Amino acid sequence: MNWFAEWRELVLRSSFRKGQSPFTSKEFVEWYELQLEHNNYPGVLLDKVQRHLDEHATVLDIGAGTGAFALPLAQRVKAVTVVEPSAEMLARLRRKMDTTDIRIINKRWEDIDSGEVGRHDLVLAAHSLYDIADIETALKKMLSAAKKHLYIIMGAGKSKFYADIWRRFKGEEYHPPPGFIHLYNVLYELGVPANVEMIRTPRNQIYVNIEQAVKHWRVRLDLAPEKEGDLRAYLLDSLEEKDGKLYWREERPTAVITTGLLVGDAGSAGHAGDVGSAAGGTGC
Repeated sequence: MNWFAEWRELVLRSSFRKGQSPFTSKEFVEWYELQLEHNNYPGVLLDKVQRHLDEHATVLDIGAGTGAFALPLAQRVKAVTVVEPSAEMLARLRRKMDTTDIRIINKRWEDIDSGEVGRHDLVLAAHSLYDIADIETALKKMLSAAKKHLYIIMGAGKSKFYADIWRRFKGEEYHPPPGFIHLYNVLYELGVPANVEMIRTPRNQIYVNIEQAVKHWRVRLDLAPEKEGDLRAYLLDSLEEKDGKLYWREERPTAVITTGLLVGDAGSAGHAGDVGSAAGGTGC
């Protein structure tokens, strides 16, 4: 199988590419911050990344969002550089930085020239590769920028909520973006051995009220206005209320994919023989 072609096909047919993209709006950033807070993110994932870093290290965070990894890492290492295409995400990151010194590059990774970012002890891409069609070029650039380690964090498993709401309101099956197994095999095609460690993490959907939930999913599903009443009824029936907020509770595996590690460094990490036949995962 040509894993580069398979990755590209999955990106291009991903369900979220067919509707409106909310990911650069202020409303989405507010919702995104709520998810970080109530899902204890990055939590144990941050511990996994930090174990190979000291005060002399430099880190490149690709798709840094509002700084879930970049901010705590900046307190630990010599320097952090972030690449983030969303101006709204970066506006929130800057408000949270205080006196923290982080170099910010407001671009898509696909548009970055290798000379702009330099080389770093650790390169991190956490849930930021799902929409990159040319994964071969993107990964080669990451590997070139990594002096020691490349860490890629991706979702695994399937979301019942996404599948159900897509079928209900779009009348079709939900097509997820590429998952960890596709990335592992892309790295394998590049001749790069990788370790995979699976960690169960909360992947809850949280909303401050029904209005936020309806607006969020109306945009993501690209629904006509006349469908809003049905969507509201569906969400009220599906979401659980607790402490004044609405929840869809879900726990799924998250894959921590690492390169540049010594054998055994990643604890319970999987190797080529372990994950080659694993079921495909998804971040959504």
